[in-house]
Amino acid sequence: MRSLRHRTLSSTIALPLVLLVCFVFYTLKTPTKESSPFLFRLQPGHHLPISPLHSAAAPKARQISPAELMARPPPHSGPHMPKLLHQSWSTTILPSKFEQWSLSCRDMNPDFEWVLWTDEDNRRLVEKYAPEFLVKYDGLKSEIYRADAVRNLYMFVFGGVYADLDTECLRPYEALFAQHNISSSSQSGFTSIQNPTHTPTSDAAPTSTFPTTSYNAGPQTAFLARMGADNSKKHSIPNAWLASTPSHPFWLLPLDLVSKGTKPYGDWPEAVTGPDALFYLVNEYLREYRSDNDHGASLDEVLLKSELKEMYVRSLGEKNIRASAEVGMHQLVLLGKEMIFPYWWGEKELEGVCKAGEEGFDPETCKDVLDVQALGSWSITYWSHSWDQEGGHDEGHLSAMGSWSFRGGRMSRRATNRKRGR
Repeated sequence: MRSLRHRTLSSTIALPLVLLVCFVFYTLKTPTKESSPFLFRLQPGHHLPISPLHSAAAPKARQISPAELMARPPPHSGPHMPKLLHQSWSTTILPSKFEQWSLSCRDMNPDFEWVLWTDEDNRRLVEKYAPEFLVKYDGLKSEIYRADAVRNLYMFVFGGVYADLDTECLRPYEALFAQHNISSSSQSGFTSIQNPTHTPTSDAAPTSTFPTTSYNAGPQTAFLARMGADNSKKHSIPNAWLASTPSHPFWLLPLDLVSKGTKPYGDWPEAVTGPDALFYLVNEYLREYRSDNDHGASLDEVLLKSELKEMYVRSLGEKNIRASAEVGMHQLVLLGKEMIFPYWWGEKELEGVCKAGEEGFDPETCKDVLDVQALGSWSITYWSHSWDQEGGHDEGHLSAMGSWSFRGGRMSRRATNRKRGR
């Protein structure tokens, strides 16, 4: 009897323990919506889910060195977006915040290749692919001028995506380009064909697409993005995020401006090689080089008369541009302001939580207030402003990028119920 009671008691205790162990095991093995954002079927009109900032276990874009990339044959011009993510810093050692934001972009684009260009790498790139530009490049006032200038060369030679290091990626870029009927491919996988007369459209956010005539097979597509509510402002088209298919001729316009040495927009970094110059050049491109403009010269004619003529001709490969009857298209897509730059540094009411380096900076609160999920944002830039007006590093702002509160795959978060009115 004692033995029977003992066995009954043991069973009574053991059963709840077994059930508890099973529950814990099931809970750990079952992904939550936050930790597994892709476990659903994407319906038309739905936004892709935003990822956590960074997970050490997640697959990520493979790092390749600039030397490895430059040793490959450059991709051919055409309608395909290379799966390349370019970023740049003075050395290979990134401040902590920059490293984590960079990892967010690699996590979000795991089948891309990631290239971190240093100042030395940038000069080697110019020396190899734009030797006629090297003297002007070396003659620029400081590294910020050169860093701004050379990102145009990343786009022209290799294509892909360039993002500043204070950019957090929220969704995979391949899906963004697919919305515009631009296929993304590894460098060895350029196989699909696009209609050269097709004009990309998107229902996700307002965009503007401007086809222009070129002798290259096409279409070639360059992507830029609006920022802020006033499109007439010089800073409304930042150069903090760029994307392009290879050999798009637009990217030679900023380099040609430097080659001329005229500095028509001012002598400060933004006006020589930065966003001010980019704003004016985008408008020049739209005004002068659109295919429906009978009075403007073609961009090909302009570049063939420029100091960058040889670089442009080399980009055409074996195609004889004077004999060829094949006319392709190149186009410029301006993404809506919510897509890439949902926060801009002119929004003073959000500066305290959204601007990197501010004492109250909290990217999770920033994204909540902006409601980037509802906006359908693909990226957000926190505007660290790590350069000073003389073109050197701003040590005060830069020191703020060296500290990072990072727990459980997300930055420490302050609870908020605020949503920004739109």
